[in-house]
Amino acid sequence: MDNVSSLIKKSFIIIFSTLISIFILNFLLFVFTTFNYSSDEMSPYSVADKIAKEFSANSYQFSSETENYLIENNIWAIFINENNQELEAKTNNSPPDIPKRFSLSDISELTLGYISEHPTYVGETERGIIVLGFPKKEYWKLTTPTWDYSFISSIPQNAFLMLSVNIILIIIIYFSLTKKLINSIKPIVEAIKELSNNHKVELSENSLLTDIERQINRTSQILESQKYLIQKKDNARKQWITGVSHDIRTPLSIILIKAEKIKLFSNLSGSQKEYCKDILKQGSIIRNLINDLNLATQLEHNFNNFQFYRINLGKLTRRVTADILNDSSYSETNIVLDNSISTLTYWINGNERLLYRAMMNIIYNSLKHNPHGCTIYIKAFLDNDSCSLLFEDNGIGISNEQLKKIKLTQHNIDVTENRDSIGHGLGLKIINSIMELHKGKVNIGRSNLYKGFKTELKFYKK
Repeated sequence: MDNVSSLIKKSFIIIFSTLISIFILNFLLFVFTTFNYSSDEMSPYSVADKIAKEFSANSYQFSSETENYLIENNIWAIFINENNQELEAKTNNSPPDIPKRFSLSDISELTLGYISEHPTYVGETERGIIVLGFPKKEYWKLTTPTWDYSFISSIPQNAFLMLSVNIILIIIIYFSLTKKLINSIKPIVEAIKELSNNHKVELSENSLLTDIERQINRTSQILESQKYLIQKKDNARKQWITGVSHDIRTPLSIILIKAEKIKLFSNLSGSQKEYCKDILKQGSIIRNLINDLNLATQLEHNFNNFQFYRINLGKLTRRVTADILNDSSYSETNIVLDNSISTLTYWINGNERLLYRAMMNIIYNSLKHNPHGCTIYIKAFLDNDSCSLLFEDNGIGISNEQLKKIKLTQHNIDVTENRDSIGHGLGLKIINSIMELHKGKVNIGRSNLYKGFKTELKFYKK
């Protein structure tokens, strides 16, 4: 909200500065144009004085040069004798209705104003006055130039007062509009924040920004509808996975138990023993996949419901290894524990069941993707603030293209992905989600030492 207020204030400053700049520019233009029009060179008074001097110098007659100048500029001229106020000379373009004799009041009027609507200007000679008449709309004359001195002297003060009042009015209008605008924007900003947090919003739709409020309300309704459909879909998916897992788990357990018993028969042929071995191995794969699907659903929907307590990583890693080696489905598995694992006593706060599953998935992935067997090497690396568990195998490894694809899809569990993606990436996604829950990291790649696949689990003390 502070950003909105700051934006409005900046906008006001820009507008106010623009108005002041325009006012100053207009003032400068006014001064420039005023001085330009009032230049002495173009002044009708200076023209009248010039013609009067030329008229006197030419024995009180209009020379042809003077008359041509006046005609070219559409100016006419007359000469009035000061002794008898009679018209003694005039140019050929003078109006026909000019009187031949002028009274003192006539002379006073033409000196200040007009003759036959022509603005007139006077030049003095020793014997009388020269009166120049200009085109009717070329000049405007103020015939009663009388002003109260106190009015003239108070013009600067009055101008400053008017400017101050205008500025105060602008400020009042600004704060009034700003308050209304902020009151309209504030709920919209808060509503957008709520929408970003996936919360329902409902604005009043009666402010200055009604259209925006209406659109936000509409957006909230659409998001709520989509959220309901997604929740409904997720619940159905969760129930389906739970139901199918339960329905498969029971017959699968019976199959594995029967296969274990058949394997113990002494009269089995070599091929029959291999059949039992394959049944146990594939059954174990199905069981692990069911466990992964259930765990993925739990991680996706109940991410904050797992209990944490102190765990010894070394002890847990050794337990996982022992459970794998004791599983008859993987009786031929070869796992090499480095001495760093045998002596590891690194303690963290975590969920033992989840970390157990993460390590199991790493080992199962190596075994699953190396059907002809491989050796798995497990090491530990300690530094000041972290502990890394490194799982490497000497199997078939992985291509650059496959590695890139897995890295792109190792985050964000989605148990609705296609079968190929589940077969290659669900276990890794579960591992990644478990490590994120423990504020750790998962790094995957090719093993430089053993030329197979490599997975690193990195835990931090904090």
